[in-house]
This record gives sequence, structure tokens and C-alpha cells, in this order.
Amino acid sequence: MSASFGYPAPVTRALLITQCLQEDFVGRIAAHAPLPNKLHVGEAEARRLLGEDPQTGPVAQLLAWVRSLPEGAVTQLHVRDWHDPQDPRQAAHLDTFGVHCVAGSPGARLLGELDEEVERNPSASYIDAIGLNDFEGTDLEPRIRAVQAEADGPLRVAVVGVWTEAKVTFLLYDLVTRLGLTQLATCSALTASSSRAKHFAALEQLRTILGVQICDSVGELAAFLCPGTEAPSPRLPALGPGPEIRGADPDPDDRDLLAYLYRDSARLELTPLSGGFSGAAVFAVRSEDALGHLHSPSVAKLGPRGLLAKERVAFERVEPILGNDAPRVLGYVDLGDRAGLKYAFAAMGQGGVRTFKSLYEADAPVERLVHALDDVFGDVLGRFERAALYEPLPLLAHYGFSVRHAPSVARNVAAIVGPEAAARSALVRFYEDALPTLGSPPEHHFVSFVHGDLNGANILLDERDNVWLIDFFHADRAHVLKDLVKLENDLLFLFMPLAHEAALAEGKRLVDALGAVEDLAAELPESPPGVTLAPLLRAWALLRTLRGYVARYCRSDRDPSQHRVAALRYAAHTLSFDEASPLQRRLALHAAEGHARAVEEFYRAARALRVDWVEAPELAAAHGVGLTLCPGRRDRGRSLDEDLAVVHGSGARTLVSLLPASELAWAGVEALPEAARAAGLSFLELAIPDQGVVSQAEVAGLLDAIEAHRAVAPVVVHCMGGLGRSGTVAACLLIRLGATADAALAAVREARGPRCVETRAQEDFVRAFAAT
Repeated sequence: MSASFGYPAPVTRALLITQCLQEDFVGRIAAHAPLPNKLHVGEAEARRLLGEDPQTGPVAQLLAWVRSLPEGAVTQLHVRDWHDPQDPRQAAHLDTFGVHCVAGSPGARLLGELDEEVERNPSASYIDAIGLNDFEGTDLEPRIRAVQAEADGPLRVAVVGVWTEAKVTFLLYDLVTRLGLTQLATCSALTASSSRAKHFAALEQLRTILGVQICDSVGELAAFLCPGTEAPSPRLPALGPGPEIRGADPDPDDRDLLAYLYRDSARLELTPLSGGFSGAAVFAVRSEDALGHLHSPSVAKLGPRGLLAKERVAFERVEPILGNDAPRVLGYVDLGDRAGLKYAFAAMGQGGVRTFKSLYEADAPVERLVHALDDVFGDVLGRFERAALYEPLPLLAHYGFSVRHAPSVARNVAAIVGPEAAARSALVRFYEDALPTLGSPPEHHFVSFVHGDLNGANILLDERDNVWLIDFFHADRAHVLKDLVKLENDLLFLFMPLAHEAALAEGKRLVDALGAVEDLAAELPESPPGVTLAPLLRAWALLRTLRGYVARYCRSDRDPSQHRVAALRYAAHTLSFDEASPLQRRLALHAAEGHARAVEEFYRAARALRVDWVEAPELAAAHGVGLTLCPGRRDRGRSLDEDLAVVHGSGARTLVSLLPASELAWAGVEALPEAARAAGLSFLELAIPDQGVVSQAEVAGLLDAIEAHRAVAPVVVHCMGGLGRSGTVAACLLIRLGATADAALAAVREARGPRCVETRAQEDFVRAFAAT
């Protein structure tokens, strides 16, 4: 490097290993062209790795930066497949993957100027590999150990190239297990595979299992390898003065980003869009060429390099799922600490663009806003929801609850109601007193990809009411209700106007009506009790739409506690928002305190097994019937012995199980029958499918057995949650003893909750049982 850069001598040597950056693996091919061999990553992934212009893309940017460093600062080892079809040792490998990277052939050449780099740079060399393991039959290990011996501290090693889930992963695994290296990194922009999903799954495995640092931009990887050096920049073409910019006036540094992203344009008209994380500017862009021809509309986002790189990665992750509804990245560039992202949507039309928030505040018709929500949750994000999986998800930890936030929560509450009232606040007490004792109880919920920061400023509509989303920076697998609860929070405490104290009083009644919901699948009423003001009723109409999607997204997981945990998180956070008015912050505090009380009660009650006893005159002639969830559920961290002791301690001497063997195994209680008998309980069982029913004859046979046991001592019935199947059997028992269907349903729901007898099929079964 020229001394004019003025870099100090590197303190620690670093090692860059490239993995199979060869024409047969990642050479650019025409769109939809057949692959030259089984190992080529394909046109789309090659373009992502090399950039639209290979001379200025990520790989070229990295190599230009390495060349700018002092001699020897970064040692380069370029692993390449180097095959001889006549070598018997390589026959099986070539038979499996097809002939590729034959020594000396064009397909074996390294990309760009890598071969020239090896020839002219004494710190760069080849590693010729003939199989999947780069340590077998090569001198890779002694080469690395030699570099390690010269390092002044822990050797920093970066691995880039293909395939992410195979060659890159195998090499990083060996660097950890063979050589004991710990300072390892790779980069999502500099690795590729034939499958985008497998690429990102492999990166996540490298992060969580091997502790590899995953960088999302060339600049981040450079900062890892050589901290303190100047950030790499792409080799920019001669841009001249750049396009003429009208409308908004961006910062001078951001003008350079726009000049690169819109280097084919002569004029830009920028319209600022609200939203985006702190430090980022977002613009709707109308661009035209020197002849005045309009280009397709696009969005430009300019902000801190690390955050923009993560958002680019998020776009890449959602694109295969959302298709035309996903933002399509048209360009990315980072210059120093700032970066720019240019993207577009297939549905973008010319004309004005409005945010959902601005339309709401401008009193747009409710029908137009409902249409937008239907597009967002029914179509776009609905594609994520349809692939949701029921997984371990401790919600308090998932939503970031921590006692370390207690002081800031207390300050925010004190700013609203004063120090004395804050000291008595249920929200402050929850953070200070409850969280340390609640911990993070194990639980399962539905998980899918989510937008992650959905608010009214991230939903855009053009003049044709085409809807698209921006700001996918937080997109990741998360609680399936996260986006819905976040948008509901903003609707309640940021969009819904509260002009006076009377409006606040009605707002509290509206919030209380939402908080009283005990079944997430239940439809909200047409209007909340005691609410008459038009702005609040308008908000309620949209809340009914959102709750309709909550019912769909949560599927069988209908307990409202999961919604309350998320709502508590966002309502508490809203207390610090400048955009919320004083009355809106008071409403958010009212909601947060109600959620805090309900959440604490739920988690404390969940510790001890709860048996709910059905009260009905038909049961008076013998012993009682109780309902409970599956004892010992390991997915909730329960103890089988302790739960069975609670059942026995309640006076019951018979346990009735309605779970198939597969569900007992899933819950980790295959030993339930034997354990129940060992605890002094008789054990009856009837396998009923989840959310389902069996024949009336099977239920009648079970009721005969229950009645015989109930003549001696109380009986406890359980399914997985103690609601649907348990309530159905208990209701049928009451009907056999003389109750009407309505009275039986009311009795079990009074005992266990409104979700007892959970599905339409179960309620229809109860009514059919009464009819016959």
C-alpha cells in the first residue's frame, strides 16, 4: 500500500481464506441458462455475490481493500478445486458432482483479478484441493500455523466463498476443532449457495454453534480483520457531478451514495418517507434519464453501514417467500460508515405515495384502511404465517423483558403521573418486583418470519392503493403475533386522537374491553361498551380487523396471555415516545398496568397445577369433576410427580386422560399412566385428537367408567390444556345427568374459562350428544 494512507503497522496479522471463488462455481451466466455443472450456485446467487457490476461488486471491493493495506497485513489463501480426471483418487468426487475445475481449464480460474493477485502478491497463495475436506492432501494446516506463529495476538481469520452450508461451513468447523482458532468470521454478502434459505440457515448455525462472527457488509468484515483501518469502498466509476436532485436536500455524503445508486439517471426527485430506524433517511424516488424518460419508481434508504447491510440481508431472506411483494434490491453501496440501498416493488406505481399512518390521520375511509390491512396480513405477511411452526418460545425473554429496564420504566411513569403515583404503579412493580421472580418460564407458541417492526409508517400505499412494506431490518423468525400486536399498539397510542379528558376516559374503556378478551379466536363486538366518540369507534373498526388476523395467526394457541405479554412490551415502550401526546401516554400507561397485572397473575398461577371444579346441580349426588391441563408437561417446565401430588391432594382418586400416545410423548410424559397409579390414582383414558372429537359411543363408554369412579371419589379430567377435549367430556357428563346443552356448556366455561369446549366441532358434538 502507498504510504500516503498513513496506516500504522498492523498489531495482529490476519488471514483471509477464499473458498472456491472459481468460474465453475460462481462465474456469471445468463439468466435461466442451464448450469454448467452440479456445483455452480446459479445465476441469481452469482449475481448477488459478484454484484451487478463485477468490477465494483462485493468481491472486487474486498480485494481492492486488501491491496490497499500495508504489505503482509493480511495473508491470503485461495482454496480452489484443482482436479485431474485421470487421478483415481478423484474419480468418486467427480462422478458425484460432475467434471468441474479441471486443472488449468477456464472453469478452474479464480474470479476477477484473484489469479493476478496471487502472482504479484507474496502474501497470497493457492491451496489446491481435490475433495470436500480442504485439510486432506493439502498443506493448508502448516500454512495456517505459520501465519498463526507470526501473529502478535489471536489470529483473526475470515472465510468467504461457496458453498455456505458445505465448503465454507466444513472449513470453519475444521478451523475450530483442528486448530483451536476462536477469532473467526464470514460475511453474508461474500458467501453464497444454490439455495438462499440454506445459505442463511448455514450462517445462523455457524453463529450459534461455532461462534463465528457473521458480518453483513464488506466493511464489517474488514473491520473484523484489521480494526482501525479505513473502511473499504467500491471502485466507483467516474460519476461527474452526479444527477440533479430536486425535492429533499440530502446530506453531502448521502449525495455520493445517491450518485452511485442512480448513476444512470440525470435527475432525481426525492420525496421523504417517514419511518426507518434512527440515522436513516428514506426517500421515494422519481428518476429520469438525460432525455427525460422516466425510470421505474424506487425507494432509496441511506444510513449507517451496519444497519443498512442488515436490512439488505433481510430483503434477501424474505424475497424467495414474498416474491413480487418483497422489496427487490436494485443496488447497494457503502462508502465509509454510511451505506445506501435502492429497492423497488413490483406493485409500485407512479404518483404520490402515502403511509398508512398519514392516511389514518387524514381521516381516510375505514374501508380503504381495512383493505390495506387485508393486503398486509392476509396476503403479504400471511405467506409467512402459513409456514408457522409450534416451537419453544419463552415470551418474557423473547420480548426482551429484563429488570435492568426497571429504572427507565420508573422514570417514564414518574414523568406521566408523578413520583408518588409511580411508586405505586403496577407497571413499575412488575419490572422491579415480579420479573426477578418470574424468570423466563418455558412455553411453546407459533413462530414464523415476521416483519419485526411493523408500524403505520412502514406500510405504504400509492395512488392506485397498491400496498407494500418497507424497513425489513428486523425481519426474522419470531412470535407469529408480533407484527399484529405492534401495529395494534401504534393504532391505540399513536394514531388514535385523544383531544380531551372525556376522550381519555372512553379510551380507557376501549382498552379495558380489549384486555377482557379471554379467547384470541373470539370476534370483537361491533363496538366496545361505553365508547361513543367517533374517532375511537373508527379505531375500533380497524382493531376488529387486526383481531380477526390474530385469531387466524394464533391457530389453536388461543390463550390471551401471549398477546398480553407482547402488548405489555409495546405499551411500556410507548411511554418514552415523543410522538405520543400526554393523553396518549396516559392511555398507554393504563393499558400497560392492566397487562402487567394479568401477565404476573398468569405466570404465577402457571407454577402450581390448577384444577378447576365444575359446579352444577347435576353433580350433587356424587363426588365432583375437575378439569386441568396435562400433568408434568415438560414443554412448560412442569414436574410430573409434583402435579400428580396436587391432583391427589385435591381429593381426587381418578385421573382421566384424553391424550393420544403421540401427544403424551410430545409433552414428555409417556410414563403418565404408571406414574398416576404410583401416586395413588386410578387411570382412565380415551384418545381424542387435538381440536377434535370421537364417536358418541366412545364418549358414552368413558362416561360409564367416570360415573363408576365418581361414586367413590372425585375425578379429574385432563387433555393438553384442560380446555377443549376436557370441557367436551365434562359437558357430555352433565348432559347425561340431566343438564341441557346450553347449561352444560355454561357450567364448564364458568369453571375453566370461556375457551372451555374450544372448537365449533366440539360444541357441535356436545349439542348432538344432547339431542341423542
